[in-house]
Amino acid sequence: MKTDKTTEKNWAGISTLPPQTTALAPVVPTKLLLTVRDCSSLTSLSEKTILRLLHRGKLRCLTSVRHKRIPAAELARFIRENLC
Repeated sequence: MKTDKTTEKNWAGISTLPPQTTALAPVVPTKLLLTVRDCSSLTSLSEKTILRLLHRGKLRCLTSVRHKRIPAAELARFIRENLC
């Protein structure tokens, strides 16, 4: 599969930052609810770190039995308040 140098997409079709782009570049997710893996790829944090943030209450999520889904607006809030 040919990759575009300006935008890369993960397996779920969510745009991710190209390797040479800084973390301050805006990333707009295409889904309203994101998995831990989606959040990990969008923020360049590990999945374990995302789970720690959820456990500590610094990042809020919706839980359904075993699955955790983070609203895209919540991830944007977290990035704005903590990573910028």
